[in-house]
Amino acid sequence: MPHLFKMTRHTPHLLLAVIGFTAFMVAQMAYTPTAHAQLFGAPSPENQVEYLPTRAFVPTIDQIKPLAEQAYSMGMYYDSLRYFQRLEAINPEQSQLGIAKSFERMGEYAKALGALQELPLADSAFREQARRLRASLLLSMAEVHQKTNDLKASENYLRTFVSEYKDELNNRRYIHLMRQQAVLSGSLVPDVLKASEQTIPLRVGLLLPLSGPMAEIGQSMQQAALISLFNQSMKHIELYPEDTQGTPAGAQAALERALQSGVDIVLGPLLSQNVQAIAPMADAADRPVIAYSSDRMVADGRDVRLFSIIPTEQAELVARYAVQHGYRSFAALMPEGPYGREMFRVFEAEVKRLGGTLDRHSFYDAKSPDITTSLKYITRIEEARAELNKELRALEKQYELLADAMDDESLARLRELRKAEPQPIVNYQALFVPAPAKTLSLIASQLAFYDTDGSQVKLLGSSQWDSPELLANADRYVWGSWYPALAKGNEFVFEQQYKAIYGQQPHPLAALAYDSIQLLSNFTENGLTRGNELDRMVRQSGGFYGVTGPYRFNLQGTLEHGYSLNQIGYRRGQARNIELVPSPTILPAAEAPLEPQYTDKRFREPEPPRRKSRGFFESLFGN
Repeated sequence: MPHLFKMTRHTPHLLLAVIGFTAFMVAQMAYTPTAHAQLFGAPSPENQVEYLPTRAFVPTIDQIKPLAEQAYSMGMYYDSLRYFQRLEAINPEQSQLGIAKSFERMGEYAKALGALQELPLADSAFREQARRLRASLLLSMAEVHQKTNDLKASENYLRTFVSEYKDELNNRRYIHLMRQQAVLSGSLVPDVLKASEQTIPLRVGLLLPLSGPMAEIGQSMQQAALISLFNQSMKHIELYPEDTQGTPAGAQAALERALQSGVDIVLGPLLSQNVQAIAPMADAADRPVIAYSSDRMVADGRDVRLFSIIPTEQAELVARYAVQHGYRSFAALMPEGPYGREMFRVFEAEVKRLGGTLDRHSFYDAKSPDITTSLKYITRIEEARAELNKELRALEKQYELLADAMDDESLARLRELRKAEPQPIVNYQALFVPAPAKTLSLIASQLAFYDTDGSQVKLLGSSQWDSPELLANADRYVWGSWYPALAKGNEFVFEQQYKAIYGQQPHPLAALAYDSIQLLSNFTENGLTRGNELDRMVRQSGGFYGVTGPYRFNLQGTLEHGYSLNQIGYRRGQARNIELVPSPTILPAAEAPLEPQYTDKRFREPEPPRRKSRGFFESLFGN
C-alpha cells in the first residue's frame, strides 16, 4: 500500500502550522466576555465595554428620500421603487405614493393602483398628487384593456373615472378613450359621452423677453408662436404670453402671472439663468417647463426640458466625421465667451476620444475684426520668425569673420535668409472655426495670409455657416470646407408666411417657438390636457418633424436633431450634402442610419456606396 503521506524536512513546520491554526479557531469560537474576565480579570471601569446585542441600522428619511427622488428623476424606476419601499417604515404615505409613481413609470398600472389604495387620501398631505395619479392610472388601465379587447374591464375603469372625477370629464385622454370604447362596443351611455365633449383647452404659458435687450428675439418668437397657433386652427390650446424682461426676477414674476392664469404647461424662458430661477416655482406648482435655453445643464429630463438647438452636438458631429475620414491632427480657433469655450471643450473631448490630437487652439475677440494675435499663435509664426533670425544671425556672424571666404552654400543661404519671410508652422490637418457666417469671410482671408486657409488645411465649421450670404461670397479660401446644418424641414414655408404677415425675416430662434406650439397641438389631439401627462407622451413618441426638421427628446430632456454634413462647393454660391447624419437613438425607436443623399455630381470626392436604411428618420422623410 503506497504511503499517503511522505515525510520531508518541512513536515514538522507544517504540523506546527496546522496545530496553531486549529487552536486559534477553537479559541475564537469559545470566546465570550465572561471567559475573557475569567482568564484576564475584569477590565477597569475606564476600559469597561458594554456588550449590546447587534441592532440593524435604520436610515432616516433625510437619507433615503433624496436617493429615491434622484433615482426617479433619472428614470431609474426599479431603484426608486426599492428606495420608496424602504421609506415605508418611516413615512408610509410618501412611501406609498412613491411606489405608485414608480410602478406607473414601469407600466405596472395595476400595481400602482394597488399601492394608492393603501394611501388614506382623505387626510394625507399627498392627497392631491395621489388623486391626479389615480385618475391617470384609471385611464391607463382602460387603455390597456381596450388594446387587449377586454372591453368590459375597460368600461368599468372608464365608469369609475366618471364617478370619481366628474370635474375632469374634459380630460382629452378620457374623451379619446370614451370615443374608442363607443366605436368598439357601443355600450357606453350616450349622455356620458356627450358630457365629455365640453372640453377646456390646454393653457400654455409663454415666457419670453418681450422688453429689454433681447426684446427683438422675444417678440419674433412670440409672433412665430401665434402663427403656429393660427395654423393649428387654435384647437385645444390657449396661449398666455408673459414678459420676462430677460432677467431672473422678471422670469419669476412672469411665471407667477402665468400660474395665476391657470396655465398647465410653461414654454420658455429663453436664458439659462432664467430657467434656473423659475424651476423651483414650477416644480412646486407641478407645472412642467419646456424652455428654449441651449444650456443642457439646466434640463433634468422630467420637470424641465429644453426645446432648443444644442451647438455642442455640432462640435461632436464634425469632429467625428473628420476623424472617420482620415484627419487625425486638429487646431481650433473660437470666439471668446461661453459659447466658444463650450464648443472647444466638446470638440477637444471628441477628438481625443476618437484617437486624434488637438495641437493648437486660441480664442479671439468676437467684437474685433482683427484676429492677428490668435492667428500668429495657431500658425506659430513667431516661433518661425525666431528660428529664422537665429539662423540669420549665425550666418551674419560667420560672414563678419570670413567675408567672401565663406563657402558658396553658406553664402547662398545667407542671401536667401536676408530676403526671406518666416513661414507658418502648420502641423495639423484640420482647423475648427465655429464662427458666424458674417465674420467667416473676413477670418478666412486672414487665414489665407498665414497659409492656413481651405487650400492648405481642411476648415471645419458649425451650423452658423449655413447661410446664403456665406455661399454667395465664398471664395477659394473656404472651398472644400465642411460644416453641419440642420436637416431640411419646413423652414421655407414658415419664413415666407412670417414675412408675408410681419414684413420681415424671422429671427432664427423663432422656428423653435413655432415647432413647440405645433408639438403641444399634436399632443392635445392625442389626449394631453394636463401638464403631468406630458412626460408620458414625450416618452411614448419616437420623434417629430417640424420647421427645424426631424427631432426627438432624449432621456436627459434635450432635443436631438437630424443633421446633414455639407461641403462648400468649388463654385461660388454652391454647397452640397455629403452625408445625412441622424442623431443617436435614445427613445424607443428603430436605430438606423439615414441613406446619404448627393445633390451635386460635379465635386471631386467619390461617392461612398449607398446604404439601405430603415426606421424613424426614413419615415419622417417619407422614403
